[in-house]
Amino acid sequence: MALVVASAGCERGRGISGVGDSTFVAAMAQLHAIERDVRLDSAGKVAARRVALQERGLSPAQLERAARALAEDPDRAIRVWNRIDSATQKLSGPTHR
Repeated sequence: MALVVASAGCERGRGISGVGDSTFVAAMAQLHAIERDVRLDSAGKVAARRVALQERGLSPAQLERAARALAEDPDRAIRVWNRIDSATQKLSGPTHR
């Protein structure tokens, strides 16, 4: 019983396939902001994405594995993607849909 309670309390900080939640959220938010940045051409976006991942010690493969693992837990995925959306808006401002 104590193990169940302890594991439930750790979900927020629990990593996604070896990538911490906050690291995943920050990386994805920055990548989304880079894609929205009209000042960058395609080469600039490639370079900015590489730097964004390197700053967090991530490879594209690690980020992809984490995203695939997150897809296996839809409820958690919704919570994480909401955090990503919120963080992206803080970085790049709201967009018109």
